[in-house]
Amino acid sequence: MSPFGKNLSANFLGIGWATAIQLLCVPFYVRLMGMESYALVGFYLMLLAVLQVLDLGLTPTMNREMARLSARAGQSGCMRDFARTLEIIYWVVGIVLGSIIALLAPLIATRWIRPESLSTDQVQGAITVMGVLIALQWPLSLYQGGLLGLQQQVRLNIIRVVMATLSGVGAVVVLSTTSPDVLTFFVWQAATGGLHVALTATSFWARMPRGKFPTRFNFSLLQQSAGFAKGMAGIALFAMVLVQMDKVVLSKLISLESFGYYVLAGTVANGLQLFILPIFTAVFPRFSGLFAGGEVASIRRLYHDCSQLMTTLVVPVAAVLAFFSFEILTLWTGDPDTARRTASLLTVMVVGTAINGLMHVPYALQLAHGWTSIGLALTVTQVAVFLPILLWAAAEHGALGAAWVWTLLNATYLAAGLPWTHHRLLRGEAGPWAVRDVGIPAAGALIVVAAGRALAPAPLSGGAAFTVIALVSIAAISTAALLAPGVRQGVISLIRRKHRPAYP
Repeated sequence: MSPFGKNLSANFLGIGWATAIQLLCVPFYVRLMGMESYALVGFYLMLLAVLQVLDLGLTPTMNREMARLSARAGQSGCMRDFARTLEIIYWVVGIVLGSIIALLAPLIATRWIRPESLSTDQVQGAITVMGVLIALQWPLSLYQGGLLGLQQQVRLNIIRVVMATLSGVGAVVVLSTTSPDVLTFFVWQAATGGLHVALTATSFWARMPRGKFPTRFNFSLLQQSAGFAKGMAGIALFAMVLVQMDKVVLSKLISLESFGYYVLAGTVANGLQLFILPIFTAVFPRFSGLFAGGEVASIRRLYHDCSQLMTTLVVPVAAVLAFFSFEILTLWTGDPDTARRTASLLTVMVVGTAINGLMHVPYALQLAHGWTSIGLALTVTQVAVFLPILLWAAAEHGALGAAWVWTLLNATYLAAGLPWTHHRLLRGEAGPWAVRDVGIPAAGALIVVAAGRALAPAPLSGGAAFTVIALVSIAAISTAALLAPGVRQGVISLIRRKHRPAYP
């Protein structure tokens, strides 16, 4: 298997395991702590995402620079100094951010969050520990970006599997055997978060090439990639607004319990990251290396193959989640009332997340080329257009209105960004992407899922629901794979290689 294939497989296993653990543990969190406490978990994730804008584009810069420098001889000293410089910056920023959140905990607990059953002291205590967790977790993305750039994705995913299990399953055990409250949950997350960043940092520095001179802080190295970093910082700022503005607005406008149902639907929709992130994570550094070598033909081939793979995995699963939302939520939570209150939200949100996933391979192409202005221009425009729409939709239609805005903004991003990307980077490939890579496989999958929904009695329950959903999912993915030529050829090659006789 090629290095790219190994990285892609490792990403699917690592991210898949972490996503599965998260999805499996959420019903236990809700059952043990209650919906309001789980909503605070969603508030923490939103807070972390909002603060991520202060990353200033340095994590993707780390990934890209490690990939570029490691492909050149004699750059070990530069790589080490670059990493040390960012490391010091990250730790300082993380500690400052965590301290600010902890200090603002009383204000957030009384002026922003709207609990009904939780006390103000419980909310304040949880937010204080969130500050500690943010300080510990902040440098994690830097070390992960470094390992990705060094093509150490197998090692990274081993750590991811271990820590996801310890964090998720461990939290369920601790909540079950000690005190099932939200403060206990966040204390456990802080403990495992500190261990996670320590393991990742140690692994990163162990894989860095040895330098002739002591590693030092050298701010001038950042200036060499300042253009890319500034573009990424701008994209991060406005992308954060786009992705998190619905949660920020809703956390203020609706009750904490209602916000919890919105977070629950978003958690299931984000389960598509199981397929989106492994492909993006593997293809971004690979594109960077190919651009550095000027291998245009390889870029085109990889672009189409990965776009087809994204369609084959994301669209069928998203369609099943949309058409069978009530049944899936009932199986997952074991509570038909929770499923009823969440199903329509999931149906709308998963469509937007699927569209977002289809844009990830073109986005990786943009970043690998160093072309950040397109992403910045699109996100700035969308914030100006969609923020007022969101405020109106959330005020008039609540959580469902915000969900529709999420789907609409992703559709417009795809419609505007794709033609621009192909015109600049891969001329003549827009048609093949729309028809061969996405259109035909997606249409086949949607027809299969729609037929399955029409033929199955609604609503399904128990074992019948599981069986029908499983069979429809397998049929839809298989259909998409057969209709995607790159995926189909890859599967055939894999089968032939597996059954090839071994010769002495």
